[in-house]
Amino acid sequence: MAVLRATPAGDADPGAVGRRMGPVTRIAGRGPDRSEKGRQEALLALYAELPKMVCQGLCSDSCSSLVQTRLERDLIAERTGVRLQLVQRPPAPCAALTMLNQCGVYDTRPMICRLWGMTSGLRCQYGCEPEGGYLTGQQFYEFLARAAELAGDPREAARMREPFRRNPERAERMMLSWQRHRDLDYADKVRRAGDAATFVVGPGRLSKRRPRGGTW
Repeated sequence: MAVLRATPAGDADPGAVGRRMGPVTRIAGRGPDRSEKGRQEALLALYAELPKMVCQGLCSDSCSSLVQTRLERDLIAERTGVRLQLVQRPPAPCAALTMLNQCGVYDTRPMICRLWGMTSGLRCQYGCEPEGGYLTGQQFYEFLARAAELAGDPREAARMREPFRRNPERAERMMLSWQRHRDLDYADKVRRAGDAATFVVGPGRLSKRRPRGGTW
């Protein structure tokens, strides 16, 4: 498994962060495999580059916003029979959630779902953390950009990379700011329910303190 490393702020090509493979798979003796199946295989290989993280299955309350590529949507439909919208906005829960609030397409879930909890700017409020440490914000968006490239959308890939090309430090600070607002919103919801904010920091372990992560 390849865990990505941060690119120095002065790197002239932020889009090169962690690029271990091209946007399509290659077959020995031939050029890139641009078929639908080839691009799906390349997408699965891209998923495999993400750090491993054990999900406790507690975060269904975060499954109300979804943005995916057509390639991801079609892969999910082909393998699970579930056809999701390309863009889903809150407050409606994700159509892939089961009656037990578990993901019904977990093995083929799109990139944005796989990146949940992978960076200090998008931490899991239940304490799940990736093995080897958090990705940077730049690495987070590079994965999204590469998924967009595989789907044949270079314009969207460029949009993902642009904030880090212009000002990497500011883009990282913005992600941490978003995380702070999510943490405060979560704590407020718990307080209004009549209890102090409680975080799951490990299997069977609760804490009143926020899980470890980046600084604001």
